[in-house]
Amino acid sequence: MDMVDHDFAISTLPRVNYCRPSGNWYSFQKLSVSGRQDDFYQGTRFNDVVALYDFDARLRAATFAALMPVELVIRAWLGHELGRIDPCLHPRSFQAQTNHATRGPVHKAGQALPERTRSVS
Repeated sequence: MDMVDHDFAISTLPRVNYCRPSGNWYSFQKLSVSGRQDDFYQGTRFNDVVALYDFDARLRAATFAALMPVELVIRAWLGHELGRIDPCLHPRSFQAQTNHATRGPVHKAGQALPERTRSVS
């Protein structure tokens, strides 16, 4: 691999670590019958590998940013649906008293659900 700009390589590796860009240079390694070799194809430059790594990082960040609202909706929907199946699955359905012999707060059927009986972190 050609290290065109040594100063760039020296400043980049502490920023991204060695292992992160190494996954991006996998496709630049020569193939043989036994698999990937340690040699790179002619013209492979470290700058290109880092550019591919940076693109991958930006794409990953944009993808997760776009998926975050969807994930929040699914999580909220799941919480409400689980609460319909069993009120004890939702934190607001627990009473302040605790049954230490079992698993913690106890819900008594037929009683109104308390507004908030424990903090949820």
